[in-house]
Amino acid sequence: MRFSPLAQALVLGTTLVLAAGCSDGGNPVSPTGPRMVLPIDPIEPCETAVDCEEDGGGGDDHGVSPYSCGPYSSANAYISPYCTGGPFGGFQSTSGTGYQTSITVWLTYSASAVTATALDPDLYGNYMAAYNSSGSEVGRVYFDYDGTSGTFTASTKTVTGSGIVRVVLVNNSIDYVAWDKVHTLDPYVTGGPFGGFQSASGTGYQTPITVRFTHPQSAVTVTALDPDYAGNYIAAQNGSGSELARSYFAYDGTPGVFTSSTQSVYASGSIYNVALVNHRSDYIAYDGLSFY
Repeated sequence: MRFSPLAQALVLGTTLVLAAGCSDGGNPVSPTGPRMVLPIDPIEPCETAVDCEEDGGGGDDHGVSPYSCGPYSSANAYISPYCTGGPFGGFQSTSGTGYQTSITVWLTYSASAVTATALDPDLYGNYMAAYNSSGSEVGRVYFDYDGTSGTFTASTKTVTGSGIVRVVLVNNSIDYVAWDKVHTLDPYVTGGPFGGFQSASGTGYQTPITVRFTHPQSAVTVTALDPDYAGNYIAAQNGSGSELARSYFAYDGTPGVFTSSTQSVYASGSIYNVALVNHRSDYIAYDGLSFY
């Protein structure tokens, strides 16, 4: 194909303009040059939706880290260090699945028992230590372990002691674990004839038991062991101690005949405490506490 002289001139002029504008992507031609080209900001390697997404070391996470880190505070506890978003759920000391430091849980009250769950303890040496207001260790409990990396298990333990105001969750230095379901019980005694737990030793009068959660819950379930009379109940409370819900345990009316009754209370994301209250003339214990 042959171009006319006019067409050839147009093509040549256009080519020169394009060449001048592309001569230096970072430094467009000077406005004082023979032909001014309006500068366009160059696109850096990380200015596109695809290229700019940061990989935080966990694969293609589209630039958004699943972890949220910073001290946790509620009506019942202050926890630090504290991160959520790990593969096991619960909380841990830092992001990632590498070395984790110990975590301290400060209570806003004193308790006689603290329960926690270790998520995927593979090795020996993961434990929870309890301290009183003087800083003295009053109890320690070690979590079970499976010895098998890659197989998920969980271990729940309760540490007891007088006047617990702080617990430290300590992991084996080479075992990645997370923690969950930290709660306290007060008063707390085990070893009764029905099993489970109760407020005082013996089979006489039992005072109410308060269960407090570090994180707000939506439902709490517990089983009353051998409720003989009406008036045994579980009550849910918010962080200020106001009652949110109450459920009464069934009873058989026949002392000496063992029965049990399981009840639940519900209040979406609002339950910080529950009170387990027994009839003043009815000796009962409790078991199977669960919550979410």
